[in-house]
Amino acid sequence: MSITVYLSPVGNGQVFLNSAGQPANAGLITTFLAGTSTMAATYTTSSGSVANGNPIMLTPAGMPPAEIWIPAGISMKFVTTDSLGNPIGPPLDNLYGIGDLSRGGSFYTVLSGATGDGITDDTAAFSKSAKAAPSATNPLGPGIATSGINLAPKTQIYVPPGTYNLASLVDTGGTEVTWILTAGANVPNYANLNGRVVRPGQRDNRAHYGIVDYACCDSVKANTDLDSGPQVMGFATASAIANYPTRDSVAFYAENNSPVPLATIVDAGTTYTSTTIVPGVALTAAQVLGLRRGMIINTKHVTIYSGFINSWASDGSSITVTAWYLSGGGAGTPANGTGAYVNPITKIWTHNANVTLTATGLATQAAGFELGCQNNLSAPAAIGASPLMYGYDCVNLGTYVADTAFIARHNGTGFFAGFQVNGTFNGGTTSYGFLNNTTYGNAVTTNGVGFISSPILAASTAITNIRHYQTSDTALGGGASITNQSGYYCTDLTTGTNNYGFHSAVSAGAGKFAFYGVGTAASLFGGPINLQGVAASVSAGVALGGSTQTTVGANGAASALTANPLGYLIAYLGATKIAIPYYNG
Repeated sequence: MSITVYLSPVGNGQVFLNSAGQPANAGLITTFLAGTSTMAATYTTSSGSVANGNPIMLTPAGMPPAEIWIPAGISMKFVTTDSLGNPIGPPLDNLYGIGDLSRGGSFYTVLSGATGDGITDDTAAFSKSAKAAPSATNPLGPGIATSGINLAPKTQIYVPPGTYNLASLVDTGGTEVTWILTAGANVPNYANLNGRVVRPGQRDNRAHYGIVDYACCDSVKANTDLDSGPQVMGFATASAIANYPTRDSVAFYAENNSPVPLATIVDAGTTYTSTTIVPGVALTAAQVLGLRRGMIINTKHVTIYSGFINSWASDGSSITVTAWYLSGGGAGTPANGTGAYVNPITKIWTHNANVTLTATGLATQAAGFELGCQNNLSAPAAIGASPLMYGYDCVNLGTYVADTAFIARHNGTGFFAGFQVNGTFNGGTTSYGFLNNTTYGNAVTTNGVGFISSPILAASTAITNIRHYQTSDTALGGGASITNQSGYYCTDLTTGTNNYGFHSAVSAGAGKFAFYGVGTAASLFGGPINLQGVAASVSAGVALGGSTQTTVGANGAASALTANPLGYLIAYLGATKIAIPYYNG
C-alpha cells in the first residue's frame, strides 16, 4: 500500500558533519511527530510505499542512504546526532513536506541543501525554494482594479532553526516571498533575503513597492469586506495613478467602519419575557447563521434595555438572553410592542490604547503615543514648503463635517495642559507654537474663529482667576537677548470692511472693563483714540489719573498753560474732534 508523501526539506542531498567537521558516518536522523517524542515514519520514494528506518543511519559520506519523504498533512520533528549521540544542530520541529497544501496554505520549508551551519553559502538553496514554492496573486479587494497592473505572485517559506549564510541576493524569480523565521532561525545578512521577513508574534519587515498590500506591511480592518486590502493607493482603475502625485508606503494600516445591526426587529408583534425576545417577524436564515453567544441586543425603548444573547431558536422565532438590563441601572422585562437591534455597534475606534502608571511598578514616565519624526533629507525653506513632515495628520475624507480633529478629555483628574509644545527649536528663523491656516469655504457665513476659549466652572467651585489667554515673560539663557517682545501682536489688517486689532464687546456694568491695564508701564497709541458713542456732556471725555497742574478754561478761554504745547491728544466725542494739548511735565 502506498500513501501520499512530499519531499522532506531536511536530509535530501544534505551532508551532515560531526563536531570535528567530518562527515558524520553512522550518525542518526530520528523522526517524530511535531512537538512530541512519538516516533513517526518517513518514506524512501515519492510512491510512499517503503518506509525509511527510524532512526535513519547516515552513510560514510554523512548522508541518508535514501531520499526522505514526509506523509501528507503530517508535521514532523527531526533530531540528528553523530555516532556517539552528540547532537548535530538543534532539533528541527514543525516540518511539513515541500508542497504539502493539506494544512491549508502556501507555507513551505527551505529546500534541501540549506545547511544552516553559518558557514556554507545557502543562497542557492533559498533561491531554489523561492522558485519551487507554488505562488499565487491575492485579490486586492473590492473596488480595486488590477486591469493594467501585473502584480507579483506571493508565497510563504518556512525557515527552520539554524544560521543561514546568504553571500548574495536570493533570486526569487520575481515572486514576493514572505520568509517565516522561526525561533532559532538566524540570517545575519538578512538584506539578501530579497523579500518580507516575519517572525510570528514579533516582527513583520519588508521593503515596499506598488499599491495596496504591496505598499503595506500589515493591515487590520474591522466591519468591512473580509478579504479587502488596505487603502494605500487603492486605485479604482490603473490610470488613476496619473492623478495621484505621491507613491505611498505604510508600515501599518488600520480601518474601522460602522456596520449595520445584524438584525433590526420590528415593533409590531414583538414580545418579551424576563429572558427572551420573540420578534414580530422571525429572523431570516442568514441572520440566524450570524448569531453568536455574547452578542448584545438593544431594545428600541426610550430607556433602552440590553441583554447578552445566550441561545436562539433555529428558525429565528425567539432569542434568549441572560437577563434584560435597564440603561442607568437595574433589570426588568421590556414592554411588548417595541422592537430591538441585534448586535448594534454604536461607537467605533480605529485605535484604542491605554497606558497606566501603577502604584507598585517602577516606571515614572508614560506616554499613550510617542512618534519620532526624522527629516534627514533637507531643510524646508518655510512652513508648508517641501519636504513636508507631520507629526500628526488628521484629514476628513467624509461627506460631512466632523466635530474635532484633536480632543483632550480631562475626565476628572485631568491634565495640567491640554496641549503643550516644548523642547528647543533651531530649524529656521520663525517658529510657531500654534498656526491656523484654515481656508473658509462659502458655507461659512457668520464667524471664522481661529482660537476660542469657553470653559465651564463646575458647581460650588471658586477660582480666583480665569485667564482665557495669558502670556508670560521669556526665560533667557546665558548670553541670549530679545529685541522686541509682545504679549499680543496683531499685524496690519486690511481685507475686512471693519478691521479691529483688538475687539472687546464687554457691556457696561459693575466690575466690567472693556480694557483693563493695571501695569505701571506707559501706554503708547500710534493712531488717534476714538471714543465712539460718548455723549457730549460735562462728565464726558478721557479720565486722566494723577494730579492736575492747571486747567483749560471753558470753550478755550485763556488759561495758565503755556501757548506752545508739545503736541495734542486727538480724541473724538461721537463725530466731534477734540484736540487736547499736552506739555512737558
